[in-house]
Amino acid sequence: MNLMFSAVMSAPPPAQDPALAADRDRGSALRTRAQARASMLRGPALALGLLGLTCAGLGCPRGPSVKPLARLELAASPEPRAEADFREASALEERGENDKAAERYRAFIDAWPKDPLTPYARFALGRLDLAAGKPRQALSWFELVTKTGDATLAERGKIFAGVAHSQLGEHALAIGELKPYVGRTVDPRETNALLDALATSQAAQGDALSALDTTDKQLRGELTPADRKRVEGRTRSLIDTIEPTLSLTRAYEILARDGLAWPEIARRRLRKSHQQGDSQSVAKIADDLRDQNIDLDDDLAALVLRAERPTDADPAVIGAILPLSGRGREAGEAALQGLMLSADRPSPRGQLPLRLVYRDDAGDPERALSALEDLVSVHRVIAVIGPMSAGPARDVAARAKQVGLPLLLLNPDASLTRDATTVFRMLGDAAEEANQLVKRALKLGAKRFAVVHPQSGFGEGMRAAFEAAIRSQGGSSVSAISYPPTATNLVHEAEAVSRLDADVLVLADAASRITLLAPALAAQGMWSVSRGQRPPEGKAVLYLIPSAGFDPTLAQTTRRYLQGALFAVPFDAGQAGSFGAAYREQYQAEPNLFSAAAYDAFHLVRSALYGGAQTREALGKALIGVRAEGTVTANNGFSPGRGPIKPVQIETLLGEGFVTVD
Repeated sequence: MNLMFSAVMSAPPPAQDPALAADRDRGSALRTRAQARASMLRGPALALGLLGLTCAGLGCPRGPSVKPLARLELAASPEPRAEADFREASALEERGENDKAAERYRAFIDAWPKDPLTPYARFALGRLDLAAGKPRQALSWFELVTKTGDATLAERGKIFAGVAHSQLGEHALAIGELKPYVGRTVDPRETNALLDALATSQAAQGDALSALDTTDKQLRGELTPADRKRVEGRTRSLIDTIEPTLSLTRAYEILARDGLAWPEIARRRLRKSHQQGDSQSVAKIADDLRDQNIDLDDDLAALVLRAERPTDADPAVIGAILPLSGRGREAGEAALQGLMLSADRPSPRGQLPLRLVYRDDAGDPERALSALEDLVSVHRVIAVIGPMSAGPARDVAARAKQVGLPLLLLNPDASLTRDATTVFRMLGDAAEEANQLVKRALKLGAKRFAVVHPQSGFGEGMRAAFEAAIRSQGGSSVSAISYPPTATNLVHEAEAVSRLDADVLVLADAASRITLLAPALAAQGMWSVSRGQRPPEGKAVLYLIPSAGFDPTLAQTTRRYLQGALFAVPFDAGQAGSFGAAYREQYQAEPNLFSAAAYDAFHLVRSALYGGAQTREALGKALIGVRAEGTVTANNGFSPGRGPIKPVQIETLLGEGFVTVD
């Protein structure tokens, strides 16, 4: 029962003590009984599960200004029968028979309401009720204890009243009652109960930093394995709570560095500083950890090593991050082949040859960031080409902005270049394609547009892009017709389109679906024909087909239905010239948009470097104005917004082949 009594003796004496009856020396008997009771009442505290800190913890007094609590000594009873009743209740509690013990304590209070031991019986009942999950009943006992004339016992009543308030969810009251006793308790189990309740209430009040400080005090003690595991779990949860906020820095600054929470805070802050590109903070935190004799694991040691490396870029080294494994492997391999073909071109006389260092991100953002850190810190690349996948592209673009690294993305998302002044985009997005096609259609005299698209994210995105382009350029949007993305019979949709008053149809789908759509529309009397030609029957309409629908084989499979259609083409392998020939010879494969865009990206960086840019900052500025001969995609440089000046070229199908119209 007595988790704060300080007397240390052997096991409790039996319930019947003949020596007590025979002893007529009341003073000697009282001292003997008090010592026996103190020894007897230590054990039941274990049953309450309130094991805790040693005096090495922060529950012990600190410095001359903190007055420790007096040790609690059991009062002496003038009545031997009262003594025996109290001892019997204590013995039951020690054996873990808490219900019977509580019953005997209550009987004792009823029988001996004014005995000096009665406040101790109330205190015991309060702690038994706490252990039984009855904090409201416990609080009523502790409030009575706080009014006892024994100041030492009354203070314990206040402490455990605070514990009860915490369990009741009355956290502001609990904090107010418990905080004054932090650092004053001497008994380790009492200290643990106090700190545990205080940390619980501080966390519940949203003060994670104070709760972490309190929990750190708990961890300095000699906890049972189960308690240590629980408290460490709470510590990790609290650190997780504060990590995304500025409180991580505050915790790093105010927590005691010889505790168990600070090292984890320091490790997390080191990683965060590294992610933010703050090499100076990384080095400082590493020094602080070393000062505390805390070893760094291999990953952290690598981050510190990178932070301590020179930050100057090597103007002869260009990096690349591509998905060379996983779902995007084929596109990544094509891009790598384009890069290698471009990197193998001989350097002009007097210029150092450029070296390509590439890494695989497998389409994973974390791997992409790790690859970037390796390229920047270890290989000191002056620029990076890639990534391609959406997640890696987003995270790497944000990191490149932080460190001032020129990044040439192989991803069309225009949002990635809006605020990142060192991030460039090799590929056009849906809006840019739509603007180009609509502009050309209006120039040809078209007025009324309808969009035919699949019911998918891609289809809806294309519909929105074209409707915005039509609206901004003064055209008229008639309607949009959609169909299931797996549909193979499009007769119903073609009939719906034929009833529209449209002279332009946007066919926003893949080439394989265009081969189904175009004949179905022709069967309903809607024909695409070359300018100045008449349709075989029905009426002439102009087809606008985004890059997803372009495939050179359409000139053989579906040319009868696509004469005069306008295609957005970022790269046409049939017009790839010497690049296409070299690629086919080197890799025995047909080049695609990814291999061509990567080839051009390396070519543009090389042109800027050989033009005099020798630092990352200078290269970032030079890329805006570079106009390199020999690019093979529609893109021949970057606009002030760091997207492609010309995201696509417009081609039309004439006879048996595609020709460029602008």
